[in-house]
Amino acid sequence: LDIDYHLFKEKKNYDLIKTIQSIYKFKGNLERLRGLVIDKDIAIIVASIVNEENEVLKKIILKQGEKVDMCESLMNFYNRGINKGVNKETLQKTKQIFKHFYPHEDSNILNNLTKKQLDTIFTMLLDQEPFDKIKGIINKEIIS
Repeated sequence: LDIDYHLFKEKKNYDLIKTIQSIYKFKGNLERLRGLVIDKDIAIIVASIVNEENEVLKKIILKQGEKVDMCESLMNFYNRGINKGVNKETLQKTKQIFKHFYPHEDSNILNNLTKKQLDTIFTMLLDQEPFDKIKGIINKEIIS
């Protein structure tokens, strides 16, 4: 739906419509968002409209000042999504190997660890380190 945002006299309405349209047309092209700086309250409304899982995007926006750079906010949001996907993949692979070497242990002890923690445990599993040593690393990381 294309609405001619130039027809809006009120700046906040203009910013709202222009930003929503720019984001829907975004499709990875940063040039469409470059220089798009709007008020924080409008940015939060935009986040609610364009994204069903908008809590992460809202948190990113709330960390910025009164003016929000939508290009920067969306790139931070997409990068978090990519990192979350990488962590999920690393967790799945580590759990798979963990279950192979320790079939009677609960692989859920690996949940909620960082990518770095999972990488360390993954290497320990490949080196066939004893379970107590791996569990010690997990417990140490949970405490810190």
